[in-house]
Amino acid sequence: MQDRQMDRLTQRLNLDTAQQTQIREILQDSQKQMTAARSDKALSQQERHTKMMEIRTSSQERIRAVLNDDQKTKYNQMQTQMQQQMQQKMQQKTKEQGGEPAPK
Repeated sequence: MQDRQMDRLTQRLNLDTAQQTQIREILQDSQKQMTAARSDKALSQQERHTKMMEIRTSSQERIRAVLNDDQKTKYNQMQTQMQQQMQQKMQQKTKEQGGEPAPK
């Protein structure tokens, strides 16, 4: 997944070699943190979810710091689009299960 994500970012944001190196390190670090959070049995499900969201937010902020203004705009658009797609999938899944959509 990490390679696919890196390829997508490189292609869509036209990353230079230095940016690719920096972002690859950010993604690798994020992956390690996510793995650690998933396997931390001391955390409740809610705490694990919160921790993973913090890791994701931190990773996104670190990536933005590497980008120029034009790339940041494109990256923000990509993130918004992904968020909308995830919400649509969650709503569809809720409908398929016969439940009401979760409040926003």
